[in-house]
Amino acid sequence: MIPVIFGLDQSYLFQAFVVMHSVLKNSRKKYHFFLLTKDDIDESAKKLENELKKRYSNFSLSIRKIERYMFTKAKIFNPHLAQAAYYRLLIPELIREYDKCIYLDCDVIVNGDLGELFDIDITDFYLAGVRDCHLISVETVPTTHQKRLGIPSVKDYINSGVLLMNLLKLRKENLVVAFLKQSEKENLYEDQDVLNYCCYGAIKILPLKYNLFHFYCGHTIRYLFDLPYPGSDFMFDWNTPFILHMGGKYKPWLNPVYKGADVWWSLAKIFQNSESYHRYEKNCQINIDREIREKLRRDGKKMPVIIWGFSIRGKGACDILMNKGIPVYSFCDNNSICWGDSYHGILVRDYAEIVKRKYDFIWVVPCKRYYLEICDQLAEYGISQSNIVCFTYETYLYDKSYYRALSPKFYEDELKVIAAYECNRKGMSMEAYFSYLCEQIKTADIADAEYRYIYKKYRFDQWLKSG
Repeated sequence: MIPVIFGLDQSYLFQAFVVMHSVLKNSRKKYHFFLLTKDDIDESAKKLENELKKRYSNFSLSIRKIERYMFTKAKIFNPHLAQAAYYRLLIPELIREYDKCIYLDCDVIVNGDLGELFDIDITDFYLAGVRDCHLISVETVPTTHQKRLGIPSVKDYINSGVLLMNLLKLRKENLVVAFLKQSEKENLYEDQDVLNYCCYGAIKILPLKYNLFHFYCGHTIRYLFDLPYPGSDFMFDWNTPFILHMGGKYKPWLNPVYKGADVWWSLAKIFQNSESYHRYEKNCQINIDREIREKLRRDGKKMPVIIWGFSIRGKGACDILMNKGIPVYSFCDNNSICWGDSYHGILVRDYAEIVKRKYDFIWVVPCKRYYLEICDQLAEYGISQSNIVCFTYETYLYDKSYYRALSPKFYEDELKVIAAYECNRKGMSMEAYFSYLCEQIKTADIADAEYRYIYKKYRFDQWLKSG
């Protein structure tokens, strides 16, 4: 029996079961899954467990409760994490029936037989993990984080999303006490800092394939070539690593344009009768072109667009939609001061004036933060959510990590979005600027000032190259 542990709160329960499905799909060994949580998840977990048991019989499931007072003093510095990240620090004491285990984050996909990882010998180590690509550096070059944490080097600093843990050794040397003490200090990378500090010198380094971030899946793995990974670490299928880690904020259940999303949703589909599946499916932001164009062509007719909010984001959305040939009929804003203003000749109207037109519109909300709030307001006016689209491109335009997390089949679409944002600055049409970018990518002319500008701003060169 191979014990596999997850630390979570209610919001990540569904994702944990998707990971379990990926484990069982690729292995016939017997598994004992554990969920560590403070939340009351028993009923929801049982329903998902029953769905999983319809396909697999080689697993059991246990829930271990974390006391409410635990980690109340632990700080969270990364907004995509929750207090549940610290729960893995208690595993040696909570899972006493085993002397060794695997810990997995809830945002991974397992593509291999997990028994292979479990069989790695860590007798002389506290735990094993993969070097964290965002923190490792040449050992002779001290880093700010290294000094802050108080360790001699970050060369072997590991990511805590996938761990092989020697529970016997951790219990024998009472490491949980040290973990809890360190957890109350300033740990900019939360539990990960705690583990690397307390276990320093007794951590076995695992090959990269056991925890590859989706940012570097496929040909963008080139970004890791200059980091201190041995050459042998790259001897695997870069498109399908043993364990794919969809870290950061770019999750497959939020947007299907990210690497790993196709596989994640195919795994999640066995839970399609659950409330959680339908909630994530409904909220998942699909590609703006596909969604709007499908709705614009409903019944074979083009449907005009209303952009909600006469803001910078609203104007940016207008630029992109117009450059894509999508007709924008009007802006709509609650602020009466804006009524009568215009952008590119497109007027700002109040809702009452718009509904007099009696057209069937698509409503574009260019801000994810207020999307649900605006949906509620439009629902009061009788607008169905099926006619509302959340347009969030501006959020990602200047985030290089977004492009690295992007699935290759969406590269050209994203390059068109960049072109739509930048073409006015150059006094060119979107089509002409898009052609220019495509040519520059082929030639990679670093002497060209415009290429350097775009390259620095978006770093699009690597994610567009193939091979």
